[in-house]
Amino acid sequence: MRRQVSHELVTYQFENPAFEGIEHAIFTRLGGVSRGPLASLNVGRSVGDDPAAVVDELRIRVKMPGRPPGTPIVVFFTDDDLAADQEYCGSLFEAMASANLPVRFAAQTSIGLARNPELLRLAEAAGAALFFIGFESVNRQALKEANKKNRPAEFAELVQRLHDAHIAVEGGFIFGFDSDGPGAFADTVRAADEIGVDTAHFTILTPLPGTQTFSRLHGEGRIFDYDWSHYNAYRTLFEPAQMSVAMLDAGARWAYGAFYSSSARRRRTWAQIRRSSPMMAAAYRFVGGSYARHYGVGLQGSSEAPFQPHPDDIAHLATVSNFDANQVLIEALALASGGRPSSAGAATPVNVSLGRPVAVSTGTTVAGGG
Repeated sequence: MRRQVSHELVTYQFENPAFEGIEHAIFTRLGGVSRGPLASLNVGRSVGDDPAAVVDELRIRVKMPGRPPGTPIVVFFTDDDLAADQEYCGSLFEAMASANLPVRFAAQTSIGLARNPELLRLAEAAGAALFFIGFESVNRQALKEANKKNRPAEFAELVQRLHDAHIAVEGGFIFGFDSDGPGAFADTVRAADEIGVDTAHFTILTPLPGTQTFSRLHGEGRIFDYDWSHYNAYRTLFEPAQMSVAMLDAGARWAYGAFYSSSARRRRTWAQIRRSSPMMAAAYRFVGGSYARHYGVGLQGSSEAPFQPHPDDIAHLATVSNFDANQVLIEALALASGGRPSSAGAATPVNVSLGRPVAVSTGTTVAGGG
């Protein structure tokens, strides 16, 4: 993203063509509620900015020069899951709706938001234009692997509720779960089309350091690539359970080509015109074409000489990746202060006082600030 400073407000312009027109990214709160393999993506669980402060920032952005009269500004809320705290989310949407600013926004959220009619009403009133929703898979067994409670049977109904509120849906889907076989690609593309997502983002399961997935796959001897520059969600880094590495790589690229084929995009465009407007339909068609060009090819990672960490570093990383958040904090503080970590997660005691105490299994009291 390109950083800009104007009227004492820092903004970021997305350089990816898929985000063209989005000029400002706003982070309203810390955290997410993902468990298990996805837990490392959570920043924390405490509410951050006051809704009134978020609205004040939007007011500043609206007053900045360069906006054609009568056109809304487009912003993206960068929270991992904007609706993780639905009470806070409702307060934010209510404040934005009351301010009646010319703002259209996009955000990442769970599909659970669509189960809450009042929250959905407030989202529409606040100016919600698009939600990125991590469906992850249409395979129930794969969702169990990801510790997700999503129910594929209700996806179509919930997407329709979002469309009824004039909110577009970008669906995120992952390939490479142990329960995924060669048929997962066609099944997912067909299901994504059937449930009615406007755009889809297909990625390959990536064992990011700090996740239980990394710890498990490393322990099973299945990770063969530890060059972190390849950890971009578009390259297979481990031996899949039910297909070859080449099949998983090729299948993800095929999914982009199939979902964003000319005929499929044309069919979705007509549906989008009927439920929104020709202008919005044209925008989604442009984004779809961009995804087809930029995500289906050329994202397999660096071609430079591979980086290889020391085996001891990998082993230690795999161990701490299986810790809970408090253990990771203890480990990091111990290393920073010269303490000695151990494979069991216990480190030389470090006295820390950061705020609200949290009891942990080692007997040490550590705080989670907030």
